[in-house]
Amino acid sequence: MNMDPSLLKILLLLSFWSPTEEEKPTATQQHYQRKNSSFCLQAAESPPYALSLTFGQNSVIYSNITSQAYQHRVDYNQTTKKWCLHQLSETDSGTYHFNVYKNDKVNMSNHKLLVEEAVPRPVIQVSALRSNLSAEPCTITVNCSVWESWVSSVCNESVCQTSDRSLKTVNITVLAGNRSVICIGRNYVSTSNISEAICVIHRHETSEELSYVLLLLLLAILSLLCAAILCIGTPGVFRRSSQRKCQELLRSPAESPTRPTSPRSPTRTSVRQRADRIAGWAPSTSRWTDPKRLRAAQGLRKPRIMETLKLCTACCKKFETPAS
Repeated sequence: MNMDPSLLKILLLLSFWSPTEEEKPTATQQHYQRKNSSFCLQAAESPPYALSLTFGQNSVIYSNITSQAYQHRVDYNQTTKKWCLHQLSETDSGTYHFNVYKNDKVNMSNHKLLVEEAVPRPVIQVSALRSNLSAEPCTITVNCSVWESWVSSVCNESVCQTSDRSLKTVNITVLAGNRSVICIGRNYVSTSNISEAICVIHRHETSEELSYVLLLLLLAILSLLCAAILCIGTPGVFRRSSQRKCQELLRSPAESPTRPTSPRSPTRTSVRQRADRIAGWAPSTSRWTDPKRLRAAQGLRKPRIMETLKLCTACCKKFETPAS
């Protein structure tokens, strides 16, 4: 039986042809990347191979050729043997289908990517409900927020209890310990926190009361200093007054005349009478008119005047000594 050569060729080709074997795709792998970072995939097979990467309905890589829309963001790292997508943004989040063709086999894998921005420092607001350092611990309300997410809690020195919350893109936790409250904000790519001392308001009020007490104490000290200055200065005033009196007494006998004057000059008469009183003897007016009595009075008065001068001198020295 003669067979057509062309038919023989077709049968020969069919005997060597077999369909490409496809491997079942593995479970979808989850990936989390920070904004502006890179997302890399590595083929399980060693080159040579044909590779394709699709994102939704968009082709990123087809047969090792990068599409024009991703040329400035996709490259192949010869060292790590990875294909990387750079400059990620939130719009790059989604499912990627990664297929590798080699030796009539297809290795398929699915990758789900979530791109998130780094969490900023949380904003915390603390207000005191009750404050009593001597007996009960402080009780405060804490409101912690990151972007549009927030948590409200009631805390004391050791524990916090959440009263209300609204979490969208960030998970927020409020903790208490070591006399402070801690607000933690986290997502899949970063974590940030902030702490605040407990009973800040109470300490502020306590500091104001302490300032008031210190002010009163300062005023009391100033009052005591003024009183001390007055007490120290008063004896000096009395001392100077006594010195002036002693000096007047010293000058009075020296200025008294040795002979009587006419009764018509009352000023000199009063000076003599003052000297006579100091000497312990006040003569009458009639004695000054009698010369004999006058001489007798002068003889008796001189010793007493000398004694008075000595006493005044001692008095003045007594007051001058402490001043020097």
